[in-house]
Amino acid sequence: MSLSPKRSVSDVADGHRRLLAYALLALGARYVVSAAAHFVDPKFGSSLGFVADGFALVAVGFIVPIVVWKMRNASRADWHLYRNQDGFVAQTIARAHHASWVATFLVLVLLETVDTLSETLPPAILFDALLAMMTLTFSVVYFYLDRSPVAEPRS
Repeated sequence: MSLSPKRSVSDVADGHRRLLAYALLALGARYVVSAAAHFVDPKFGSSLGFVADGFALVAVGFIVPIVVWKMRNASRADWHLYRNQDGFVAQTIARAHHASWVATFLVLVLLETVDTLSETLPPAILFDALLAMMTLTFSVVYFYLDRSPVAEPRS
């Protein structure tokens, strides 16, 4: 007998979407550290490489439960509930996705108009910075939109 009540497929999907946001936050931190490693002493930069790898492993750790659940439940009759886009969390994910792509597009347009910056930095740093911005924007927007409302004090 299970000690915890069985979660509905919709609740599992919401939990997986939250795990995805945490994974993207960890990936964003990985790309920030990776970009920063280019600007520091090479000895310290190699240490930052290990930190970046650690953040990547944390992201994988958030993704593994999602993959395992999907592999175990791939043939469920109520799979459509898992993919349902009508819930609050699914809509929040969609809004965060939209915001991150808009922000990335605007930064790319800005970089294209300011050619001097994109010509002086190596492409590896630009890619790391753009990926960091995209994943962090997604995570921050998601967690901002998904925050629980603060209770107003009673008078």
